[in-house]
Amino acid sequence: MRIFIAIEINYELKAELGAIQEKLRPAGADAKWVKPENIHLTLRFIGEIDEQRMKDVNEAATKAFTGIESFSMSLGEAGAFPDTEYPRVLWVGIKYGATNLKALADRIEKELVDKNFGNADKPFSPHMTIARLRTYRNAQKLAQMLSLVKVPAVSQKVENVSIIQSSLTPSGPIYTNIHKVKLKTDSGIEIN
Repeated sequence: MRIFIAIEINYELKAELGAIQEKLRPAGADAKWVKPENIHLTLRFIGEIDEQRMKDVNEAATKAFTGIESFSMSLGEAGAFPDTEYPRVLWVGIKYGATNLKALADRIEKELVDKNFGNADKPFSPHMTIARLRTYRNAQKLAQMLSLVKVPAVSQKVENVSIIQSSLTPSGPIYTNIHKVKLKTDSGIEIN
């Protein structure tokens, strides 16, 4: 099973991210665009595990997220990894709520390390991937267009954290929600 822990985003955010993708497609870059219905915000990629280890993942998530207050997050600026000069991944970041998301990522990281999953491959960065570039064909044109994108400050309430199974297929990944941890009702307190 290929597993990751994520915040699922609502229809409004997916629609805005899809609109951003449509503005960037005319660049003609050699990109694999993430289907808007598959866009999410990964807190921690776990990778391939056997079903016996799923119990450990569920326990870690429950311990990490139970009792945490729900909060709002909003879209931030668009960018690229590793940078816009040589983009490999296009993303849209989070403006409001980034501190909360970092706290959630830190909590699940600690719990997974305690359950012997090892450390995450990369430091957490609150973003949603919208495309991956296969080659650098028209990458500079794409980077220029990306710098002009105005991302609307659309927001959503984060009320759950999901454990998701990713099944890779020739037409793209299929995501199945395996387990959700519900966050507490928002009291307006931000996680520090």
